[in-house]
Amino acid sequence: MCELANPADELPWAGETENTQPETQAPPQPETQPQTQPETQPQAPPQPETQPQAPASTASEYIFPNVDTQLISESVVAQLTLQEICYAKNEVYARHGRKFVSVELQQYFMSRSWYQGTIEPAAFSASVFNSIENQNIELLARAENQRSNNNGYALDQPGYDISIVRTGF
Repeated sequence: MCELANPADELPWAGETENTQPETQAPPQPETQPQTQPETQPQAPPQPETQPQAPASTASEYIFPNVDTQLISESVVAQLTLQEICYAKNEVYARHGRKFVSVELQQYFMSRSWYQGTIEPAAFSASVFNSIENQNIELLARAENQRSNNNGYALDQPGYDISIVRTGF
């Protein structure tokens, strides 16, 4: 049955190599170095590269990117497979750091760059969910049970494939 439940990218500055070049070219000018450092750093940081990468890649890794702020419609859930419903329900838990007993779920969420599994299942508290998350979990659990005659998606079965789960609904 389905369970219930990169700092280094931001730091590189091209200005470091540029700052060493003026030092070797004009060592007797210490007053100009502080002036050139602030000018080169705002012009040269890779901020335009890092800003779009994180939101775009992260958003594409969620089954429901806005599960914490928007209610999921029954018509959208009707388009999902039983496996996707189970994973979507557990995605809400995973966003709050829950680890999983199921090898299948743990493997799936470990493949997501945003996942930080830090809370053991027994220590996890559903009190972290907001009202929208709670309503979405209820909808997904209800849909999972209806589709499976109250058995839920069978996790950790031989031949399961985490790569077929679609995202971005």
